[in-house]
Amino acid sequence: MTDPGIDSRVRVHGHWNVVELVGELDCATVFDAEAVLLRLPMHAGAAVVVDLSEVTFLDCAALHMLSRTRSRVLALGGTFHLICPGTWPRRIMQVVGLLYVFRPVASQAELGIDVEGSGVIRS
Repeated sequence: MTDPGIDSRVRVHGHWNVVELVGELDCATVFDAEAVLLRLPMHAGAAVVVDLSEVTFLDCAALHMLSRTRSRVLALGGTFHLICPGTWPRRIMQVVGLLYVFRPVASQAELGIDVEGSGVIRS
């Protein structure tokens, strides 16, 4: 069986750096996702958004990576936001005590990101 992996798209919408993850986010793919997040410009005022709308599975390794990323962004004076429209990822976050920490929102539009414009795609 081959690992389907994780794909990502990075878009810049004004001051928002949006990372859209697609696929399974688990111990086998978390390092690829984190490598994408580490390449984002991290500075005071940076707004980092991780969009899990198209993530089909996540485990505790994924939550740990998201927590490290959030800590790194906040330590540098930026803001961290998590997009999570589904109930199952929120339930996992609640069980492990991270729902209050992450405070996920349902969509990019809820954060005020112009989703109609495609944004600038970074590779």
